[in-house]
Amino acid sequence: MALRTTAKGCALCLSLCFLMSKTMNSEEFIKAIKLVVHDSIISNFIYHIEHPTGRKPHKSIVDLSEYVSNLSERDKAMLQKIIAHATHQAIFGFLTVLDGVVAIENFPERGELKLYWEKDTDRILLNNTDGEFLHDIYQAEVQSEIFGDET
Repeated sequence: MALRTTAKGCALCLSLCFLMSKTMNSEEFIKAIKLVVHDSIISNFIYHIEHPTGRKPHKSIVDLSEYVSNLSERDKAMLQKIIAHATHQAIFGFLTVLDGVVAIENFPERGELKLYWEKDTDRILLNNTDGEFLHDIYQAEVQSEIFGDET
């Protein structure tokens, strides 16, 4: 998903470049995922639906565009919250799979997913089961944004 060219988009790119210049660890990986996936989807999704790209956007996108364009500002704000929750659920669920908490195999003896970051001679296991789970790091990172101050 391409980012709109905005000051916010440039800030995301700069932040990501800074993050990627350091040695990666689980926390930095989640910060990068939050910037590039989580924040990007939440801030850009409605814009991309309202302004379909391409010479002939797919009919389903055009239908969504017409629907969203006719929503009141209050309804668009509610839709934005729904998008934020759906984005959170999708990322959180994927991370639980990477962490091995949710199985993708239906066998008694399961394999193990390992996510490594490699740069030059560094090779770092990001979903180390001896450390904090990626989904827990992500949840802590987005808790107040998605759910407010409630716990």
